[in-house]
Amino acid sequence: MRILICAKNDLPALVAVNQLAEALQGHEVTLWLSDVTRPLERERADLDLLRFFERELPLDWLLPLQAAARAGEAARTPDCWQNFAGLGRRLGAPVRIVPRLRQVEADYRALAPDLVLSIRFSHIFPPDFLAVPRFGILNVHPGYLPEYAGLFAPFHQLSAGRTRIGCTVHFVDAGIDTGPILETTSLAADPQRSLQWHVVNVYPTAIPVLRRAIATLAAGGALEATPQDQSRRTYWHLPDSEEIAAFQTRFRLIAPDDFAEILASFGVGLRAARAAALTTALARTASTPVQAAAT
Repeated sequence: MRILICAKNDLPALVAVNQLAEALQGHEVTLWLSDVTRPLERERADLDLLRFFERELPLDWLLPLQAAARAGEAARTPDCWQNFAGLGRRLGAPVRIVPRLRQVEADYRALAPDLVLSIRFSHIFPPDFLAVPRFGILNVHPGYLPEYAGLFAPFHQLSAGRTRIGCTVHFVDAGIDTGPILETTSLAADPQRSLQWHVVNVYPTAIPVLRRAIATLAAGGALEATPQDQSRRTYWHLPDSEEIAAFQTRFRLIAPDDFAEILASFGVGLRAARAAALTTALARTASTPVQAAAT
């Protein structure tokens, strides 16, 4: 099959695609990445901290440095996760940053993917894009649908006291997070873990669903999905500073040990990753929750 992976150029999406990579072997794969930063993510220190640990620190600094230090060793360490460029080489897949979908419309139609898999992709698919892939577009949403549609679903679920946070694999339709549901998975909430840990780890709960979907379609089968009950729908937005302050009385946004654990799967040493997290977190913010995470 021709499979187009549309993912966000950040750490949670990178972890998820690495876990999906084996199921993509033998297919014709293309990787399109979004690299969108909302203005508020730069303007507010709390959101900027999350952005920095999701994108800039791991993808622009730690992983490239690690890749340079281990140049030529990838063949001897096949189990180590890779950045998007490395995944592209492993899968024989071109990797491209997509500023806007309309800018690549001609390429999308020429590619004519059989299946599109969307993981944290920042762009909304225009209605006329939906009919191009013959098997449709599957999105991985990090929340229960229809109750947690929209942005920052893991944050809002944890804030609501949910003991498990959901992850919903659904078809994309003309709405936002409104398409029929293929399957819902979940991750146990852990008060000892940071928001970043929950965001990174909730997506992999859906990877077995995607693997089964790929195998089913490749074998000539069909996927059965259930329409959402829109009477239960709630759409969430970026949390304001007061909501984040309240959240930090129960959960940390970033924890250096969590960050180091995530980076260890990419071959980044625990000590180096934790030191980088401590140094940059303390340099970028003086907030008590982050300092507490560093002690």
